[in-house]
Amino acid sequence: MENIGFALGTLGLLVGGLITWLALRVGGAFRELGRRSTDLERRVDELEDDAERRRHTHRTIAGLEDALAVLIDTEIEAEAFQARLGTIHRILGKTREGPESYSNSEWDGNREGAKNAKKDERR
Repeated sequence: MENIGFALGTLGLLVGGLITWLALRVGGAFRELGRRSTDLERRVDELEDDAERRRHTHRTIAGLEDALAVLIDTEIEAEAFQARLGTIHRILGKTREGPESYSNSEWDGNREGAKNAKKDERR
């Protein structure tokens, strides 16, 4: 019985270490995204100031629109990534509560129901 407690404690430490490592990596990635976002926004502001002084060509306007589209897409992806990390954190937290505490049905989104709904849509 002591071995199970020791194994669970060790597993908990490993999981905690993994979560900490992931949090540090994600934090660094978000800081980098924030820096890039700030740089792009500054560059867009500079280009907009230039636009007030003179007319831009079609290519310049297209470049600005593309840069903004990439910036918006990056922000959306960062939010989705953050949500996935939250789900991972909740699953691991539930798993750490005990050997029988995790129920796959809580997180799977009713996979069987989704499969049956897709079959019904095809008919």
